[in-house]
Amino acid sequence: MTEILAITAFLIAFGTVFLVNDALRKTERKHEAAIKGAIDKLKEELDQNFQTVREMQDDVEELKDTVKTNTDKSVEMKKRLGELDDKLFEASNELENLSTAINPKSRRTPRKSA
Repeated sequence: MTEILAITAFLIAFGTVFLVNDALRKTERKHEAAIKGAIDKLKEELDQNFQTVREMQDDVEELKDTVKTNTDKSVEMKKRLGELDDKLFEASNELENLSTAINPKSRRTPRKSA
């Protein structure tokens, strides 16, 4: 009788282990499906974020080029303005000299460039 009870207990124990194992596999599958769905959504969002970052990097590069071009133009314009200022100063001095040569009474001191 003890042997029958022991065998029955082993069968019940093995049946329980089998059922618990089956329940765990089903639960893992459900969790894996849920996790996979969340991971897929995160991957899509990451891909979109990477694309946005790439576009922003392209925009930054374009802005750098624009700023460099504007800076180069600014330097060139300052150089040209300096040359024009020098020419105006020379022309002013020549006009003063001419004015003095024509009318010695109207002598003025020549202006200095800024």
